[in-house]
Amino acid sequence: MNAECGLRHAEWGGHGSRRLSPLRVVLAGGGTGGHLYPGIAVARCLQARCPGVDIAFVGLSGGLDERVVPREGFRLYTVPVQALKGRSRVAQVRALGMLMVGTWQAVRLLQRLHPHLIIGAGGYVMGPAVLAATLLRLPRVIMEQNLIPGLTVRVLARCAHRVFTTFAETQAYLPAGWVEFTGTPIRPEIWASGPPEAVRCNGVLHVLVFGGSQGAHRINQAMLEALPFLQKHKQQLRIVHQTGDADFATMVQAYQQAALDVEVSPFLHDMGARYRWAHLVVCRAGASTLAELTVCGKPSILVPYPYAADDHQRYNALALQQQGAAQVILDAELTGARLAEALHGVLAHPLRLRQQAERSRALGKPQAADAIVTACLRLLGFT
Repeated sequence: MNAECGLRHAEWGGHGSRRLSPLRVVLAGGGTGGHLYPGIAVARCLQARCPGVDIAFVGLSGGLDERVVPREGFRLYTVPVQALKGRSRVAQVRALGMLMVGTWQAVRLLQRLHPHLIIGAGGYVMGPAVLAATLLRLPRVIMEQNLIPGLTVRVLARCAHRVFTTFAETQAYLPAGWVEFTGTPIRPEIWASGPPEAVRCNGVLHVLVFGGSQGAHRINQAMLEALPFLQKHKQQLRIVHQTGDADFATMVQAYQQAALDVEVSPFLHDMGARYRWAHLVVCRAGASTLAELTVCGKPSILVPYPYAADDHQRYNALALQQQGAAQVILDAELTGARLAEALHGVLAHPLRLRQQAERSRALGKPQAADAIVTACLRLLGFT
């Protein structure tokens, strides 16, 4: 049976008769784009390789999941779940109670959906569905986007059939067994235009600044403070800045007063085109963002978010810096003067920028989603 052409899973019907049904997959996770978009990338790859596959998502209500998943054309079911780490003892007790409720609801949901495979896309949001799959003895795999795995992944790795990691070093933090270094799945529109071209500034530096779907106030503030230092480079800079809603009006006014060539937007939808335009990216250091940067071969100035669980953004960013693909400015050290100095260094040393781009490109894993789907089909016995 060809796994690439109308994949069907064999099941037993009534009176011992054998019937074929479409492959059914549940992707669990979300809450943030860093977990949600890799799951969507895997879902798209499954659709491309397994026509007729039935895919559903399990995530959170009231947030990014409800806005993005239906827009991408997938069904979304929600179960209650809260983070455990970094909370008060009382809040942790409540979160444990909610985890039990969410797991029970996930059991009922999976019994209704009859999936052949559950894919945990990372983060605490996947907890109830993966625990439910364990109780029901359904095949389950999980993805970990960060170098140092979070609490949920460290716990669930012991009962998963595979763990797919973004960094090879992550294996040292997980139980020995089915750990595969695949990279982080990237949405096709990010890299579908083909291999990244060499960075050629031609005297004008294109800088893309963003801070996730909500923006990053600290980066916005640093860019605001940097404007007086950037005046002398105004003819050499073109900037696209995604600010988030809260700082949008302030940043528009500031850039207008500085008379810089800047496009300001509260949110950017066409990230593939934006990456292709950029010579340099200034951003946070979420694992999915770093995967996109490396697939697109973009050098970056990374400002890790200091309050991420287990300080994972700092470790992610330092891994790229050690490979010569980025420079890191810690959040506590970020000032307008420091950011302007970093941008001045890029303008003064274009060869260094090209070298960082080459090293970034060498780290990219554009086929991560395909590698994960191949491993999942092998787990189900189709390859």
